[in-house]
Amino acid sequence: MKAFLVAGGSIEKEFLKKSYKEGNYDLVIGIDGGAAYLLECDIAADIILGDFDTLDKEILDYYKSINTKIEGFKAEKDETDTELGIDCAIEAGADEIHLYGATGTRLDHVLGNIQSLRIASNKNIKAYIIDTHNKIHYVNQRETIKKNEQYGKYISFVPMTAKVKGVTLRGFKYPLENGVLVNDKSLAISNQIESEEAVVSYEEGVLLMIESKD
Repeated sequence: MKAFLVAGGSIEKEFLKKSYKEGNYDLVIGIDGGAAYLLECDIAADIILGDFDTLDKEILDYYKSINTKIEGFKAEKDETDTELGIDCAIEAGADEIHLYGATGTRLDHVLGNIQSLRIASNKNIKAYIIDTHNKIHYVNQRETIKKNEQYGKYISFVPMTAKVKGVTLRGFKYPLENGVLVNDKSLAISNQIESEEAVVSYEEGVLLMIESKD
């Protein structure tokens, strides 16, 4: 099951509509203010959830009037709304999650949302944060990236633990063989694919991959 999650961060609406149309999604979840984006883009929500501190009451009332499934939470909670949205998608049976509206001006929210992707990756569920310029996910030990399918020109690898050991990058402009990435150095930022396919693998740690467009 492929899930389309929309949070309340920065979104270009035409991009959101295009992504939904082309994505062939099975489940749509509006996360707090993201439910407003879905309504504005005429995308039907299967579930909306959150503490609804950023969602207008009129929009919430509309969703109630059409019997959309609503899961409300208190604002005083340990989890972010995005974390709850990812949990909800997993509980519904999603094996691939695309999260939109998870980037923007609130860097604390952006970092928290990136952390929340680990909930899915820890369960071997593919999960991505996607916006008009970036596609972000955790590398699952070994991955192949086809040049004609990459999201943007640049690919960066960010160690999310103190060290990521045994890192190998093949087919890239800047290759690496059994290297170590540390989280106080920017060694693997802004790489590029040169072969038709590139491979990234590592042995120990947690590695984040960011595909970026200018």
